Amino acid sequence: MLVKDIMSTAPMSIVPGAYLETAAIKMRDLGVGFLMVSGDANELLGVVTDRDIVCRGLAKGSSVFELSVADIMTSHAVWCSEKEDIGDAARLMELNKVRHLPVKNRRGKIVDILSFTDISARASRALAGEVASAVADKTSQPPYR
Repeated sequence: MLVKDIMSTAPMSIVPGAYLETAAIKMRDLGVGFLMVSGDANELLGVVTDRDIVCRGLAKGSSVFELSVADIMTSHAVWCSEKEDIGDAARLMELNKVRHLPVKNRRGKIVDILSFTDISARASRALAGEVASAVADKTSQPPYR
């Protein structure tokens, strides 16, 4: 089974210059905690999570009106290819302890997102269990910067 067979169909992204308030509102309205950060040519520049907004932004005493997405995003985002085997993509999630992977096409453009929810709903229970266990294991995660 390939990533393209189970990935979500509506990639959610935001531009790096958007204020944190805009990102938070978009996450709230879409019911998500993760946005891809993309440029004009739909290239992946990074990712931002609701946790990034709180831990990298607000917890440092900054205002959602002062900081942009670029100020707090993870710029070296882990991603997968739409033609990648779902097992390989799941291993990327496990190794990097992430619940979401941006999906790129063969031209390197963002096409969709693969989430843990996609895997748990459409892949084997065993694979979903492996990912859940690895992502939930916080003991080997580096401290939040």
